Amino acid sequence: MKTSLTVLAICLLSFSNLFSQGHKVSGTAVLNNYKDRLEYKNLLVMLINKQDSIAIDSVYVLTDSLGNYCFNDVQSGEYVLELKYFYDRRRYHIYVGDDDLSLDLFIDLKGSDLAEQARRDIELGEAVIYAEGGMEPIIYGVEEPFKEKFGIQYIVPDCVRGPDSKYWSDYNMVIFNYLTERFGNKWKAFLRKDTVGYKQWKRNKKHR
Repeated sequence: MKTSLTVLAICLLSFSNLFSQGHKVSGTAVLNNYKDRLEYKNLLVMLINKQDSIAIDSVYVLTDSLGNYCFNDVQSGEYVLELKYFYDRRRYHIYVGDDDLSLDLFIDLKGSDLAEQARRDIELGEAVIYAEGGMEPIIYGVEEPFKEKFGIQYIVPDCVRGPDSKYWSDYNMVIFNYLTERFGNKWKAFLRKDTVGYKQWKRNKKHR
C-alpha cells in the first residue's frame, strides 16, 4: 500500500512539474550609437518580475554577437523587460501568458525615442527625472521628498554617462507636462535647480 502511494505521489509530482514549466522570452537588442553605427554584442537585458507594480526580482543576460537575448523558464505573469546602456534605458511592460514571447529592443543614443520612453515609464509607475550631476554629484535633500510626493525618482549622474544624455531634456519635458497636469505647480517647489531641460520648458510654456 505504501509503495502504491509513493508511486502515485511521484507520478502526480512529475505531472505537476510538466505543466509548471515556464516559457521563453527572447528577441534581439540593438544599440544605435552616436556615430550611427549599430551595436549588438554584450548589451545588458534585464527581466524584472513585478507584483502589484513592485519589482520583486530580476535576472539579466548579455546579448550574443548578433544581438540575440533569451530568458528560459519564465513563469506566466507581469514583467518589465529592460535594455540598459549606462544611464540610458528602454523599458517595456510585458505579460507572459500561455505562449513564448518575442520582443525586439532598441536604444537610439541620438534620443529619438526618449519622449516615448518617458510616456511608457509613466504608465509603468517607473518614471524618473534627470539632473545634470557632475564629477562629484551633490544631493540637495529634495530628491527623496520629490519621490515620496510625486512618485518620480531623481537620477543624479556622475561624469560617466551614455551619449544620449544630451537628449535627456526630451524625456524630462514629458515628465514636466505630466507633473503639471496631475499636481499643478506644487512639484516646482521641490525641483533641483540643475534639472535638465527645465529652463527651456519654462520658456516654451511662456511662448504658447
